[in-house]
Amino acid sequence: MEALRQLRVARASAIKARTQAINQLIGLRVTAPEALRASLTGLTRTTLVNRCLRLRPGVDLTCPTEAARYALRQLARRIRMLTEEIDEVTEHLAMLTSTT
Repeated sequence: MEALRQLRVARASAIKARTQAINQLIGLRVTAPEALRASLTGLTRTTLVNRCLRLRPGVDLTCPTEAARYALRQLARRIRMLTEEIDEVTEHLAMLTSTT
């Protein structure tokens, strides 16, 4: 069924993009200024994403800490959006496979 294949491609693409975003988030955490890094160390991936979603960067993005907060929050937002997309496509795939 062509629709099934198309949805699987869309889902696989979203999963790949989310994995890249998670890896980038973890990489930025490692290189973040010490105080910020310490507050994000030892967290599960889900907790890390949720914590980064709550970061509130200041307006001075020339400051390394504020730039790191901004970048971490943007990546966390992307991860959340991709997770929602994956969940939505997965639901459509489940409906298609149950009717097939």
